[in-house]
Amino acid sequence: ITGRQFLLPTQRQLAFTTSVIAGAVVNFIFNLVLIPRYGAIGASIATVIAEMVVSAIQIALTIKLLPYHKYLIANIKYLFYGAIMFIPCYILGFNVSGITGTLVQIIVGVMIYISLLLLTKDEVLFKCVRIILKDKKVNKIKKPL
Repeated sequence: ITGRQFLLPTQRQLAFTTSVIAGAVVNFIFNLVLIPRYGAIGASIATVIAEMVVSAIQIALTIKLLPYHKYLIANIKYLFYGAIMFIPCYILGFNVSGITGTLVQIIVGVMIYISLLLLTKDEVLFKCVRIILKDKKVNKIKKPL
């Protein structure tokens, strides 16, 4: 996100390219080590490590330009909501399985998360709803007879 939404629009292509190349090199090296032993799981681990390297480099290159602490403080509640949502979904995972179980977990997770947003009167949620409703009204008016 930092790369495509900040580095590229602000003409910092070299920084973006450097981070992506570093991630590709890390991914390649970890793939060489992990795939022979762990197969697809090893490839997944290598990809996650590479993405972490890309993100770390991009954050390091933009730490003086972006107020990360301000973003973290403003969004910490969503991490907390996600943790609250995770607990029942995780417990459900032991009791239901297959595609039905996954769908139940998704539905329960969405219901809990949205409930938390509604209970705390989250301004972002209400802003999104207003935008969607406004868009529907505009589209309804523009439809030809």
